[in-house]
Amino acid sequence: MENRTFHKERFETPTGRMVLLTDDQGLVHALDWEDHHERTERLLGRYYRNLALELREAGKESAAKRALLAYFSGRFDAIEKLRVATSGTEFQNRVWTALRQIPRGKTLSYGALAQAIGRPAAVRAG
Repeated sequence: MENRTFHKERFETPTGRMVLLTDDQGLVHALDWEDHHERTERLLGRYYRNLALELREAGKESAAKRALLAYFSGRFDAIEKLRVATSGTEFQNRVWTALRQIPRGKTLSYGALAQAIGRPAAVRAG
């Protein structure tokens, strides 16, 4: 079984204490509230079931953490170029890509999002 190491960083935000997992290339693999670590670990196990995962405390602050802290301090554009690794289905990846295209301060209905990804019936996906 292949091994994979993620670097773990914990930090305070206005919405609570968060945990960030990045890889050696700085890609974000998980971001969640610290008190939801069981859910995070369960999802990691599902997405990376063919890998042996090691969660290691980060040796230095990542660019992703700096971007998130900047975002929470009011620089909302700081996360626009945040690099993420997605491990979802093709549908999930299409939705996540479309969500990142919504301009700051704007909203989009589920129906409009479903139209944007070419799946108008997906408004009922659950």
